[in-house]
Amino acid sequence: MPATVLRVYVPDQTMQGITYELVLIDEEGNADPVVERKANYNIPRFSPDGSQVAVRINDGANNNIWIVDLATGIFTQMTNSGSSFGPIWSHDGSFLTFRATRDSVANGVYTIPVDGSAQESLLFDKPGSQVPVEWSNDGEFLLYYDNIAGRDIYTYSV
Repeated sequence: MPATVLRVYVPDQTMQGITYELVLIDEEGNADPVVERKANYNIPRFSPDGSQVAVRINDGANNNIWIVDLATGIFTQMTNSGSSFGPIWSHDGSFLTFRATRDSVANGVYTIPVDGSAQESLLFDKPGSQVPVEWSNDGEFLLYYDNIAGRDIYTYSV
């Protein structure tokens, strides 16, 4: 079976009502829709075991993080306030980390357990616009960059 790579396919770009298909593309370029639901998807990320995808969906009013179960096609909304961007998975797949704007925090980095056992929690908030990139293998450091100050990579120690 050919390897697959997650891509967001944009069949028609218009200024209003932009919707995308979330598809798997194999080595030969064949696209297979993951789900029937079209939406304004952005920055999809596979879970470490490849069974789920975390993705930001813009519904026209909000940007929220959702998880899509690839076996069932079920969507689970992970965030529901402010704007959330750029989800990344922990190495064990137990939580997501993302950048978000909330009422009292302009650009914070948050974590949320995937199993819904707790609310999101603020990991840190610094001036600028921090974008999480990857967790270290031991989970002790988060790599991120500041989208305003440049593309240097920084580390945040937990």
